[in-house]
Amino acid sequence: MAAPTLAARFTTLEVRRAGGIAGMSDKVAVTPDGSWTKTAKNGSTKTGKLTAARLDQLLGLTSDQRLGQEALRSQKPTQCRDAFSYVVSVDAISVAYVDCPADGGMPEIAKSVVGVIQEAGAL
Repeated sequence: MAAPTLAARFTTLEVRRAGGIAGMSDKVAVTPDGSWTKTAKNGSTKTGKLTAARLDQLLGLTSDQRLGQEALRSQKPTQCRDAFSYVVSVDAISVAYVDCPADGGMPEIAKSVVGVIQEAGAL
């Protein structure tokens, strides 16, 4: 199966984080201009905007064709307990993974997308 082709600019970007000891369930939606909204498990929201540098970094990652390859990989059961699970959705593709180094084969581009969102204070 061929990997989906990614556009130079995303239309929709969503990162979901679930799990951990506290049983978190967060969703961050990012618009093409870098504005973001985080919705927590309890329904509370937080908003912000990425810096121009972070938005550029995110655009580079979300248009990286390796992200399309990561969407095709199969995820095996995790070896970690109380780890966070992430789903990174860019337009029509989604990459799911558990943040467990012991599992190996981490989707590096999707993980980098999560890192940018975390550095921005959205997760």
